[in-house]
Amino acid sequence: MASLVKRPGSTIWYIQYQSQGKWKRVSTKTDKKKIAQEVLNHYKVEEAKEFNDLPTKHKRRTLGELVDRYLDHCAATMAPQWVHNKRLLLDKYLLPFLGESTPIKQITAARIEAYQRERLQTVKPRTVNIETHHVLLAMLRKAADWGMIPETAIPKVKKLREEEGRLRFLSTEEIVQLRETAAQLSPAVETFVMLGLFAGLRAGEALALRWQDVNFDQRFLTIAPRHDWTTKTRRTRVVPLNDELFTYLKRRRESNPETERVIEVSYEGMKKRFQRLVKLAGLPTAGEEKVTAHTLRHTFASHLVMAGTPLYTVAALLGHSNTETTRLYSHLAPSHLQEAVNGLKYGG
Repeated sequence: MASLVKRPGSTIWYIQYQSQGKWKRVSTKTDKKKIAQEVLNHYKVEEAKEFNDLPTKHKRRTLGELVDRYLDHCAATMAPQWVHNKRLLLDKYLLPFLGESTPIKQITAARIEAYQRERLQTVKPRTVNIETHHVLLAMLRKAADWGMIPETAIPKVKKLREEEGRLRFLSTEEIVQLRETAAQLSPAVETFVMLGLFAGLRAGEALALRWQDVNFDQRFLTIAPRHDWTTKTRRTRVVPLNDELFTYLKRRRESNPETERVIEVSYEGMKKRFQRLVKLAGLPTAGEEKVTAHTLRHTFASHLVMAGTPLYTVAALLGHSNTETTRLYSHLAPSHLQEAVNGLKYGG
């Protein structure tokens, strides 16, 4: 509930209100309480209109309008593949359920929770969380930033609890199978596999990598945002080249001195080629054991952890913004956890 307050040492009245669990203040620009009260009353009326879909001084904005503006914003700030994924989720699931002509302020917590229940019938909680929190609510927060709705109209929706499944990574035998098949299939596919297994690159990172990002003198890769592409976290990281990847990339560069990108294949093109690779290698293509391009990244991280690499080091190599995501690999290092508790002594 909004109310009038004064800041210590000030004669000006402020409207104090709570938004997303935080208290905020807006100046009424007057020291007269009667005038300040009129400003507060006007504020309450406008806010009430917003929630009850009544005419206000602001033009009514629909979800379809917001989607168009949001996707334009994403296209200017994100990698094409991320924009494509967001557009797909909106067009296929969110817009059909919520309605393109629905006023933004009518996208309430109750409607979002109804959407969650509907989607949970066919997909896992993690997928629903991505759709509601990473896409829909992120879009509504932008709507508030752009003045399309008041901040108080942003719904508060809890994330669904996600079950931690087993991370699929390749065994040493499977790695040999995949690499041998990739080498026979094509240089592009083999390079994609090598960058995943020995550098832990995401698919988009591997396909966006340019030769100028490969430092052969100091032996490292630089994964950094640029004007036509950005990383998932929008951060720059450096990944050292081990002997095998260094030798492989150097040989590839010598045989392709004129190309700009390390892999001259599109995202969709590589997706189809990788699926064919998995099938030809005799590895699972469905079910919990299914091998995907992201399995290469999991394999890189999993084998590092099993070799005793600290989780914070693995997090840095993977480009995780914190170690919470990397924690999923912690169960692969039971011997190191055992060593830690064995060293615990309390004297005596």
